Parts: sequence; structure tokens; C-alpha cells
Amino acid sequence: GGRWQAIMRGPEGTEFDQDYPIKSTIVALDPPHRLVAAGGSEEYPDDWMEQYNSFMAADERETSVDIVMEVTLEPLPGGRTRQTMRQTFKSPEARDAALKMGAEQGWSGSFTKLDGLLETQPR
Repeated sequence: GGRWQAIMRGPEGTEFDQDYPIKSTIVALDPPHRLVAAGGSEEYPDDWMEQYNSFMAADERETSVDIVMEVTLEPLPGGRTRQTMRQTFKSPEARDAALKMGAEQGWSGSFTKLDGLLETQPR
């Protein structure tokens, strides 16, 4: 297992307008088909964790959001590729809190940007 790192940037002009480092350890790798990485939010700003925990029951609050992320790549006709990302949280409550924090919109926006970037690349 190597390391995987990304930095998510929150939308400009919103309360989330800052960087969110994602650091994970690769736990499974099958190039070029599949990547599984496990990591947490240890380096996220304190105010992000406070807001995340506001969606959790008092006995469920966390100091870090632990997530396992699986990315699969599937070849499609015409030289295209389908990417699927699945995140697994330690509880349904942790997943729901991440959704309320905008995880789905954040990843969707990131993948839309990736699509745009890939469209500019030669095939």
C-alpha cells in the first residue's frame, strides 16, 4: 500500500471556500481497473469537523471522518471510460453527515471538472 493524496477545494464565496486535504493509504490496487484507499479528515479545518459533528448524535461525534474509497474504471466503446467511485463510512450516521456537508455535490463537481479536462486531451 502506497499513499494517495488529493486536495479538494471548496466553492469560492461559500463557507467552505478553503482546501480540504485528503490523505489515504492504498489498501488494494489492480491497475488499471481498481483502486481502494482508506483515510480520514485529520487535516480538515476544525470548523469543518464542528459542522460535520453538528449532524451527528452526541454519542456518535468523531475527531476524524474515516472513509474507504473504491474507484473502478471500466472501458466503454469509443475509447471512453466509466469511472465509479464508492465511499464507505463507519456508520449510516457518518455517511448521512457527509452528505449533509455536501460530499455528493463536491465529488460531482470534481468529476464534471475532470470530464472537461479530459475532453481537451488528445485521444
